[in-house]
Amino acid sequence: MNLGNVPWRAYRKYRLDGLRGLIESSVDAFLVNVLGYRVLYQRFLRDRLPRLSREALQTEGDCRVYEPCTGEVPIKGSGAIRREGSPPEMYWPGDRFVCTLPDATVLGPVGPAVTGDGRVVAETVGTPRLADRRIGVGVAKALVGAGPRRTAAVLAGDGDPDERFDTATLMFPPWNNYYHWTIECLPRIRLLEMYAEDAGDHPDLLVPADRPSWMDETIERVDYGGRVIGWGGDVAHVDRLVVPSFPDPTPEECRWLRERMGGDEARAAGGGGKRIFVSRADATVRQIENVDAIQPVLDAHGFETYVLSDLSVAEQIDLFANAEIVVAAHGAGLTNLVYADDVTVVELFGDKKIASFARLAEMLDHEYVPVDCDQRGVNLVVDPTQLERTLERL
Repeated sequence: MNLGNVPWRAYRKYRLDGLRGLIESSVDAFLVNVLGYRVLYQRFLRDRLPRLSREALQTEGDCRVYEPCTGEVPIKGSGAIRREGSPPEMYWPGDRFVCTLPDATVLGPVGPAVTGDGRVVAETVGTPRLADRRIGVGVAKALVGAGPRRTAAVLAGDGDPDERFDTATLMFPPWNNYYHWTIECLPRIRLLEMYAEDAGDHPDLLVPADRPSWMDETIERVDYGGRVIGWGGDVAHVDRLVVPSFPDPTPEECRWLRERMGGDEARAAGGGGKRIFVSRADATVRQIENVDAIQPVLDAHGFETYVLSDLSVAEQIDLFANAEIVVAAHGAGLTNLVYADDVTVVELFGDKKIASFARLAEMLDHEYVPVDCDQRGVNLVVDPTQLERTLERL
């Protein structure tokens, strides 16, 4: 988080959620992001925590490869944003696998899992490229929730659990965000079902106990074959922990998600052709400050404006499955590109440039056009002339 933007974010949070919501989120942000992550984890714990890497997990765990890696995927950093004359930066994501570990302990509320000898299982919270940051976030949240003493005991392999599970897998996003849940959690079910065919039974799926309604809707749509258990404790013990490879995602994972969540069916029923402008009027950051100035451009090109938080998951899937062109500022709503087919994406950027959605577009063969905008506080100012020229070229 950019600390210089804190006053802007705080004001927007106050406008959206009131004083109580602002106080609660501010206290939590300070305890987790500053005290837990920046101070305790980065300064004291990071270099002292032994880890079970992906390579070690595949060597030591009972593992099976279900899908060999067949090609590179774009990185998540700004180097994956395709620009004229500049191909995206790629990396090799590795095989898709499932491993099992005996006698693991889970730190609430979002992981990571820890082996009996006190090694953090990196694969339970992120890919090798993301694991360091994600481990830190999980440990920071545990330090706040379970407390330093209990968290330290778990990390030493000696935690006293609140609850015990026989065979289970973790599906906790680091943040209750639509992107992290949809792209990094739901695709794990694909591998878990392959595992269940071999094992004869589905592991229990541990998901956040305190979860938004849209998360429940996705769980219902994906129709997992085993038990789904909401868990919100501080520490859990799992006799047999099932660990699928963390989604990067790969093109195969994206295509599975589109089909499983009904994107292909919605496209066939709807016929396509929609031109969508995603409003962030409900967001605390990256609102379009001069939306009145670009509205005539959008109107002239046949765009309709949508606030995605007003729509159910099913409605968002239907909307994007039938999209011809999508214009949107960088934000979680663009996760729905995974349900689109042969769409053109115009993504509006301020100073912060992350390729979360550029990489989705690359893997799904969507046409992708990044547009740089002026940053004003936490908001964006879009040049109407530049937007007009961009849309004319499509």
